[in-house]
Amino acid sequence: MCEILLLKSKVPFLLSEVFPYAEVIEQYGLDGFGWGISWLEDSTQQDSTQQGSTLKGSILKGYRSKQSLKEDWKKQAELAEVATQLCLFHLRRPSYLHTIAAVNSQPYVRDGLFAYAHNGYLENNDAYRSQCQGQLQGVSDSEVGFCLFSQLVDSGVDPQVALQESLRLTLGGGTANVVVMTEHGQVYATGQNSQNHLFAITGKGFEGLVTELHSPDDFLFKELFPWMTKVRLIEGVTTL
Repeated sequence: MCEILLLKSKVPFLLSEVFPYAEVIEQYGLDGFGWGISWLEDSTQQDSTQQGSTLKGSILKGYRSKQSLKEDWKKQAELAEVATQLCLFHLRRPSYLHTIAAVNSQPYVRDGLFAYAHNGYLENNDAYRSQCQGQLQGVSDSEVGFCLFSQLVDSGVDPQVALQESLRLTLGGGTANVVVMTEHGQVYATGQNSQNHLFAITGKGFEGLVTELHSPDDFLFKELFPWMTKVRLIEGVTTL
């Protein structure tokens, strides 16, 4: 299965500072069959109505690859100096190896509005695949969950409720950790994967979310990242 890492800070940090954490998670999580990242990047746009003034905000960007994060060192170098206050990694180990492709890598990003990352298996995904016809680029179960979440948000449903409802429809007897980040910096998460628990963490000026590498012995926190304080186990739907 896949692993997820989200890091958020009150002060900007460079992506080069956090790539090493994601690489370690990829290595020990036995991933390497695709990776992706979404992040908020500061933007400054000129206000044409008032000379010299600026409008400041953030743009949600994303990147996906069928390579491993370690192999994709050129992209790491390209993104190294990007400053952000929020980023979301997905390190992929698909349930079905024939799905290895960039279009099946995550996080999925919707029009710069939000990014969606899932690990586990949405057992009922096929029942809703036709409802997403024309919207799917790949074949993964995760993208069906992303599609239903998007449709609910488009209809005016609150993102936290949309996350809960999309999983109610697709989860069945499957498993799901899902993390969603928005263009405004909100984070929504659910932990419903007993095989790979999702934890809220804090440390080194970060707060965030991380999956436990399918190793329920605290190895992640004791040996790999002792600076991460395990704040709480994520159950149900929560915000960060």
